[in-house]
Amino acid sequence: MTYSVNSQKVLTPQNQEGHSLTVGFKKILVAVDYLASTPELFEKALQLAKAYNSQLTIFHCLQEPIAGMPEFLAHAGMGAYSGVYSQEIIELEEQLIREATEELKAWLSSFVQKATEAGIKAESDYQPGEPGRQICATAKQWGADLIVIGRRGRSGLSELILGSVSNYVIHHAHCSVLVIQQQEK
Repeated sequence: MTYSVNSQKVLTPQNQEGHSLTVGFKKILVAVDYLASTPELFEKALQLAKAYNSQLTIFHCLQEPIAGMPEFLAHAGMGAYSGVYSQEIIELEEQLIREATEELKAWLSSFVQKATEAGIKAESDYQPGEPGRQICATAKQWGADLIVIGRRGRSGLSELILGSVSNYVIHHAHCSVLVIQQQEK
């Protein structure tokens, strides 16, 4: 099989006569990371969605604690059961969680808006849990044909100790996975 590169720099498979073949990526889930260099990853997923006239879901997995929330507040609720923390601390924790969640929703909505402006039907979602498992579960539940995910380039011992979300997704996803190499910050 041969491939051609169109004006959007997307590889398109061709048959022996040189006619473009239709490849079925109608639903693309792009897994974004709130603390990583996501715009580059999103742009590549957006290019694919344009090329294949796909729907796009921008997905983020919430790990505990919520990104950006002070760590002592992430565990403040546990102390409430023993009477260590006051009601004010608990209320502050709840307020910070609400604010962080609203910030996350706004961040995800900015990607949906960019996709919509580009003529792509898009939505966003976020779920708590272990990222690899949640990405695979959300993609399967939504019926994604393709998962686009970033990889920061860990290898060897650091990947063994810290794990690799992209590696988990590659081995457990029900659909195709495109891994985009990202720069480690």
